[in-house]
Amino acid sequence: DGHFCALHGGGKRCQVEFCQKLAVGKGSKCTAHGGGRRCKHEQCSKSAQSSSDFCVRHGGGRKCKQDDCCRAAQGKAGMCSA
Repeated sequence: DGHFCALHGGGKRCQVEFCQKLAVGKGSKCTAHGGGRRCKHEQCSKSAQSSSDFCVRHGGGRKCKQDDCCRAAQGKAGMCSA
């Protein structure tokens, strides 16, 4: 388990039956099944992004580097998909 990267079978897996995704943080579930930090916006159950307390829809995560763009950045380039 400790000898391989996540792609090749290393890491702790989600404990939900038939799920092969990685468990997040100290928990036993992936983000799709409720693992990790949750958005703190009232009645939102999505995953919090990056070091923020909110999901992308509620202002969390990295923002696009393009001036006057307020969309979420994707990938290493730091730009949105527009």
